[in-house]
Amino acid sequence: MGGHDKATLQLLEAYGQKRAGDTRSQRLKPGTVLIRDFEGVRHTVTIMPAGFVWQDKAYSSLSAIAKIITGTNWNGPRFFGLREGTGKKGATSEEAAA
Repeated sequence: MGGHDKATLQLLEAYGQKRAGDTRSQRLKPGTVLIRDFEGVRHTVTIMPAGFVWQDKAYSSLSAIAKIITGTNWNGPRFFGLREGTGKKGATSEEAAA
């Protein structure tokens, strides 16, 4: 269910391979849209010059959005696939397999 195409997955994987001093996840341009399916709901976040927009409301961080979506503290870039991480906290089996 859902998921990204191969090119998008490769791009996200490249962003997830962050090294000290690397600002790849900060180089996403305004207008970029991040999509995350969580517990059967698709969440779309648009990157803006001064932050992020989710459900027509502005936020200063992806982590704030991830916390609202999941109800727990999350690293926002990791939640949206911009950083490497193992397992998806609270993910369904379909999401973990995607």
